[in-house]
Amino acid sequence: MKLERANPQQVREVALKMRDSDYREFSATSFAETREALAAELETRYGGRLDVYCASLDENAVAIGAFLEIRPNVLTLLFFATDDFRRIIVPLTRFIRQRFSPRLKAAGAHRIECVSIDGHDDAHRRHHARRAQREGRDVHPRHGDRERHAGRDRSRDDTEKDSAKEN
Repeated sequence: MKLERANPQQVREVALKMRDSDYREFSATSFAETREALAAELETRYGGRLDVYCASLDENAVAIGAFLEIRPNVLTLLFFATDDFRRIIVPLTRFIRQRFSPRLKAAGAHRIECVSIDGHDDAHRRHHARRAQREGRDVHPRHGDRERHAGRDRSRDDTEKDSAKEN
């Protein structure tokens, strides 16, 4: 697996081949009426950003991901992938845990939010595996149900508990 900053072509390539569950999720909040139109929209929105990454396998773009800082020190997870994602899930997860997460914490991030459409069970299992808590459900007449999950930097919680015990 290779991880690098995503370029516009990689964003478009993954968007065109994204899993059906990802397409359902991203198209729910877009006016794009076709997969091609959605891919063009995602390429424009994320293809030129320095904080968006592409995971590749055998020179083929497999996944696009980012932690986008929407509010100070609060990150929102962006992620979509092709069906080949299952082939890189272990090394990608290991990389994020060992190298990426500590950098985010050191930079002051204390919350990561994940928004996913109702029925995207695979995503919900991954959120819960990372100790994210389901915070609620939004219902929109055009876009359907969406679940909100969030995780906090647990090391800060432990530090707060330890100092409370000392007092």
